[in-house]
Amino acid sequence: PEAVEIIERLADTAKGKPKVRAKYYSAAAKIYRDKLQDLEAATGMYEKALDEDWTNLGEFAALDKMLTESREYQLQERAYRHMLGRVSGKERPELEAQLWHALGEIYRSRLKQLKEASEAFSVASRLEPDNVERHVILAELFEALGNSDAALNEHKSLLRLMPDRAESLSAMREICSATERYDQAFCIVSNLAALGRASQPELEFFEQWIPRPMANPTGLLGDEDWLRHLRHPDEEPYISGI
Repeated sequence: PEAVEIIERLADTAKGKPKVRAKYYSAAAKIYRDKLQDLEAATGMYEKALDEDWTNLGEFAALDKMLTESREYQLQERAYRHMLGRVSGKERPELEAQLWHALGEIYRSRLKQLKEASEAFSVASRLEPDNVERHVILAELFEALGNSDAALNEHKSLLRLMPDRAESLSAMREICSATERYDQAFCIVSNLAALGRASQPELEFFEQWIPRPMANPTGLLGDEDWLRHLRHPDEEPYISGI
């Protein structure tokens, strides 16, 4: 504790020298981490070091490793939020995307907060729209959250990047069938059949609903034919007449 106190005094004497102050706070963080086993205090010192010099990504990596190994996921989530605040507006979109992706993984795998995970991965995806892995993760998250429209949009993005990705077609078919979008499901199964990637149930569905050639007409439709074959059975003729 006395060593930390001296280091903090040294940091106070280095005002106006952010890189020097960052080194002092980093040293204090290591004392808290390795000698005092005080992870919360160590996190605070790492945060101070990064506030002074956010470009020293090695310090953030050390903080991230410490919190991962100790399973302090709430502190880790907070550390990523703070780091994103430092990086925002610094014209480092690739770093921002990596941080948002990692934050999304913390929410998804460690905190089990799927809604927050989908929001974080969505930001990362907007920063790097051609990243296939994130579209796959987002599709899975949106399906788990019951957001079928968003899941379909992610699979459409995947198909724009990889037009022959049968996994996305199969997933879209399942979503459309589950949400009673049978016309869309049939169109998707048609694609799977053309690619030779349709499963046996999908082939049976395709064969059942494939349009058949209509017979050539042999005469005019009478009133009875119209009523029996062309009007919807739920139609109320009297109201329709009015």
